[in-house]
Amino acid sequence: MTLIGTTADEAKAPCEQMYFPKLQRIDGTLTLSRFDRLSGLGTTFGVLTQAGALRYEHLALANTFEFPLIETTGNITVTDCPILRSVLLPALTDAGSLEITGCPAIETLSFPKAERFDGDVSLATLPAIKDFGEFLPALKAISGDLSIDDLSSLEGVLDLSGCTFSPNSTLDLRLVAATRLTELRVSVLFAGMFAFLAVNLFNLQIVHGEEYLNEYMQKTEKVIYTPGTRGKILDRNGNVLAYNELAYSVAVQDTGAYRKDADRNAMLLRLVRILNKHEEEIEGKFEVGINETGEMYLITDTKSL
Repeated sequence: MTLIGTTADEAKAPCEQMYFPKLQRIDGTLTLSRFDRLSGLGTTFGVLTQAGALRYEHLALANTFEFPLIETTGNITVTDCPILRSVLLPALTDAGSLEITGCPAIETLSFPKAERFDGDVSLATLPAIKDFGEFLPALKAISGDLSIDDLSSLEGVLDLSGCTFSPNSTLDLRLVAATRLTELRVSVLFAGMFAFLAVNLFNLQIVHGEEYLNEYMQKTEKVIYTPGTRGKILDRNGNVLAYNELAYSVAVQDTGAYRKDADRNAMLLRLVRILNKHEEEIEGKFEVGINETGEMYLITDTKSL
């Protein structure tokens, strides 16, 4: 029995309610798929006692997966039901495989009498489950693989001490999804980098701060010694034989600040005019040449100025 709302990728079927009050047996698979408005499924199959398999998928508003009378069935599949809150099979004892994935709102899984699964048991992306409660308290055997992935809020205990597995069974238990593990690794990486920077900053400023500051000052400071003023020379009668007179001098040193000869020549011309204005003498020579473009430039050795 297959009920599919649409064959498109998005569920757009307008059906809101289904009710089969006398349906007791389905030999094949019961499939409900791609209904975006279908809800209130708790009583839809209230008297169903047997089904070849059960499959719910892409049901946007389904809030419960409940079959109170089914005791045995084949594969059970519940996928991509975003607001589904509970999966209840209180009378189930045996089933094929069990797959519940992509149902982030599920809070309750109840299979209190289930003793055996002949296939795989897979639970994935069920972050709302906090306690397994009556999930599989009577479980005795799983013939296939057991896989649990992304049950990040789980606080209870899944006791499998009384369960046996086939020789070829594999167990894959990851309570945190791989994407969340990646996020965790990135967070740890950034925390490690921040701690590394903090330790080095403390070492730089606190532990060796004074030492590095002194080295910096030694590299940037230049000490210039200026000889002191010579005192007056007097004879034994107090007459001045030699005395001091305040004088100023201007020294020109080519530091490369003027890249063009014309700029340097203009500076020297302004300096000469200022000195002449104050009737100061100029020591040295200003020898000038003319380059290939007709511009004058200073050819005097700066040491002689």
